[in-house]
Amino acid sequence: MNINIGTFIPKVHTPFQWCSQLTPEQSYTQLSALKRMINERIRGCKVSYHEPNISYLEGLISRGDERYADVIEAAYRKGCRLDAWDEHMKADLWLEAIKEASYDPNASIFEAYDLDEELPWDSVSLRVSKKFLKDEYEMAKGLLLTERCFEHCDHLCGVCSKATQVVDTSFKDPLLEQVRNKTLSFASEPMVDQDTVQVVITYRRFGSSLYVSHINAMRNFEMAFQRSKLKLQFTQGYNPKPKLEFVNPLSVGVAGENEVMLAELMASDSLDASLVRSRLQEALNDGYEIKEVLFLESGKKETLAKYLKGSLYAIDVREDMESKDKLISLLGEPQKGFFVKRLSETVFEVGIEGEKNLVKLVFGPDTDKFALARRIRITRLALYAGEWGQLYPQYFLKKQQEMQLVE
Repeated sequence: MNINIGTFIPKVHTPFQWCSQLTPEQSYTQLSALKRMINERIRGCKVSYHEPNISYLEGLISRGDERYADVIEAAYRKGCRLDAWDEHMKADLWLEAIKEASYDPNASIFEAYDLDEELPWDSVSLRVSKKFLKDEYEMAKGLLLTERCFEHCDHLCGVCSKATQVVDTSFKDPLLEQVRNKTLSFASEPMVDQDTVQVVITYRRFGSSLYVSHINAMRNFEMAFQRSKLKLQFTQGYNPKPKLEFVNPLSVGVAGENEVMLAELMASDSLDASLVRSRLQEALNDGYEIKEVLFLESGKKETLAKYLKGSLYAIDVREDMESKDKLISLLGEPQKGFFVKRLSETVFEVGIEGEKNLVKLVFGPDTDKFALARRIRITRLALYAGEWGQLYPQYFLKKQQEMQLVE
């Protein structure tokens, strides 16, 4: 038996938002005592607990006000990174940043709030009223439970209105009922493949999307396809994935003028480029603009990475003299895998072959890409396919025309 225990962290917009949190010292004492008592009573039980220092930081982030942003930045500047991993956690640097703050951050979590005082997060509304949370807090202290929401409940929490309310559904999933009743039978008919079409989508990445990692950007597009009602094809097997391909992902902080992805959609008579573009644009988060949609002719399945020739970037060094001097030193010199041109006093153009990393290749392997992104502005202007200067849509159009001539 494995048991994991941790420090309770009161969260905002919950009935326990007024409670105080245990200090790391108190947490260590109580967690160690719990571990010892469990091991004494249950033979062969493995007990572990969440690091109290991490719970301490989570509590500060959870209930800190806007001033705590300065503490986070100070800790980052001191060298704190990847703090969720024990081997990277630098509690001493966090404590330094907290002690250097212009106020006492610990007061926000180690001291209980009065039920009637104004809270730092009161300006953020989740529609649940403060009175309801107070009532729930009093019930929790009396070990009383609240029934779940029904279509006709009397909780008066503040969420339900004429536009929004709980709906009790009598719908039963036939497949789930068969599983529960053990009457599920497997069809003997083979699966029939549905016609699909590959679509090359060119889009622009700007604004708030620059601060989204590639994994989260992929997730944004997956969710956008679901919201758009465009039927995306999935891989087969036990762990199906949407058939989306992104070529040479951008780093956080880098904009893109002509980014490309390949999507495989279920074919239908009503599906066309205009429909895909409008629906996907409407469903996407801020910071993305769908520029072009190209349908590939049916036949052999294509892939983007296979044809990647290189990328073209524009770098505006602004007032960063170190980056400017570095780029100037590369002008006119033959470089392996890339070239540098100067477009204006502060703007440089960099072309890179293949999928090589811009920051490591030009500025060095030890460069902090996040620190660099704060000082300069990097924009990928184009991704080239087949040959230099040829965008992906141009490449596939040319390829389709050549195939038609052969036929």
